[in-house]
Amino acid sequence: MTYSWVKAASATALFGLVLGWVPAVGEAPLQAQAATSAAKASASAAPVAFFTGTTVSRGNIKELMSSAKQTRAVSVGTIQPDGSLMITQTVEIGDDPVRNRTWRLREAGEGKVTGTISDATSPVKGTISGNAMTLSYKLEGGLKVSQVLTIAADGKTCSNEMKIRKFGIVVARLSETITRK
Repeated sequence: MTYSWVKAASATALFGLVLGWVPAVGEAPLQAQAATSAAKASASAAPVAFFTGTTVSRGNIKELMSSAKQTRAVSVGTIQPDGSLMITQTVEIGDDPVRNRTWRLREAGEGKVTGTISDATSPVKGTISGNAMTLSYKLEGGLKVSQVLTIAADGKTCSNEMKIRKFGIVVARLSETITRK
């Protein structure tokens, strides 16, 4: 148990240092720098720490004019040498063929996230506020995705609420729970 905590804390600290959460020397007295760094890191650390390691998600996706399908994904998140968070996923949706996808996310300034997803047709853009991360991106066929990932207070589960739109109309909704392993 201690090992998992140390691993997550180390990954979060590394992610914070690489992304420049620590103010430049000379900006403020040392105590102020530490307080500023801790406040910034705590605002963004929850999603990074949660998705570092193995997670499993289960839920349902409901598409317009069809019945709900069960979803399941197994994901493994690692901090890369460039400081980005890479998440590899194996995704199952109903009886559809299993798909693999890769996410790469990185902090892009205070409370902002950018990145890529292997099946997206646009960059990922998002924000982090406390324990919640909001992401948006586009998929083939003119589909626009918006999702809100909210980490529970216990740090063990995360809700993922996603809406997929076409021409501004919601054509699918995903609701799932992601659990840290």
